[in-house]
Amino acid sequence: MKYRTTYIHSLIISLIFFLSCGERRDPTALYYFPNADTTYVGVKNGLGDIIIPAEHPSLNNADINFLYFGRTNNNYKRRVFYTNNDSLIPEARYDFEKPITGPVIQFFGLSIGSKAAMEGPRIPAGEVYSRKGKFLYYIAGYAARQYTGYYIITPQPFAEGYGLYVEKGKLGYIDGVGNKITTANWEYAEPFNYGYAKVYRGRWEQVQLPGYMDHRPLNDTSNIAYINVKGEIIKHYNIAKGDKDYHILLENENGYLPYPFSYTAKEQSILDSLNNIKAIGYTNIIDILSVEYKKERLHFEITARPKPGFPYYYVQGYWGDLGDSRYTFLVHEDTHAVFHYGQPFFMEEVKTSLSQWIVNGLQETNERWSEEMPGVKLDMDVARELRYWKQKAKEEGK
Repeated sequence: MKYRTTYIHSLIISLIFFLSCGERRDPTALYYFPNADTTYVGVKNGLGDIIIPAEHPSLNNADINFLYFGRTNNNYKRRVFYTNNDSLIPEARYDFEKPITGPVIQFFGLSIGSKAAMEGPRIPAGEVYSRKGKFLYYIAGYAARQYTGYYIITPQPFAEGYGLYVEKGKLGYIDGVGNKITTANWEYAEPFNYGYAKVYRGRWEQVQLPGYMDHRPLNDTSNIAYINVKGEIIKHYNIAKGDKDYHILLENENGYLPYPFSYTAKEQSILDSLNNIKAIGYTNIIDILSVEYKKERLHFEITARPKPGFPYYYVQGYWGDLGDSRYTFLVHEDTHAVFHYGQPFFMEEVKTSLSQWIVNGLQETNERWSEEMPGVKLDMDVARELRYWKQKAKEEGK
């Protein structure tokens, strides 16, 4: 009975997809498509030509984790899963009706017959292709062993417009349109923050400590370095040279890296417009406490510029020199339209207008503040700001 139910479920999904293909589609657009039993997906154009064969595991049609890989190593078969839990990986879904709008094509899980190295501290979490179907890189993943003995693979999120790829068990950095900006040189590397990334040179091991993961060198030649977005190693100094320098901790001593950003007049205007919107800091009830009582200031920097296929400035919000992924925005290079960007794993065009995002945040603040902080008055009139941004969002939606 269980097999019959599963078969009927797959048949219905396949029929829906078949009928949808009869609708007129943009011949220049790209779409994910499933194989006959919806267990694998690929990519076609609007004319039905296959760009990438349906050889990647589909994660959206089952209620259980999809068994991805079996490998015999010293007579021990390690089973690896890619999670289908949307709360853990919300992007692990394929929409067969909407066109693929991102500058690259990405799949969770590896294709049939993939020869990707599955050993080492970093295991591939998926594959990325150009829009012409050319393989670009393996998404860097983290293997977390569960109490069952299975492994859950989760991808390293993007930060400041850059992500990590894995090649032969080592890590390198890529930008949001699929370009490798460094070679894969490191067993361990951290996401970009404030224009720099921390990399671990030589041999290291990870050690789980209460509440966090530590790294320990395995020989005397192992060391830590910081690189910029060009992959260049930047030497630190011991005394700050400016108020905007990046403060880092090196073992038991302080260190500083130079302020990494510089802007044209146009770019500075983009930043000034965001820095002057006080309501942004009131969209999260926890952050309001920092703004109101600690007098901390949220400020923005441009961390990545427009590229062919992605005409946006990537703008990151910071508390001091610490980036906050909740305050990430895209600004169109021509129209200067501003969007809140909520895709942590890939540079896809899934975004919300700034006005609507502020409305959503202020509505929650307006509802929760009086309940959780009764009698405490804010410096900003949230109700008045909410009316202003609702009107602005309404005008933009016309």
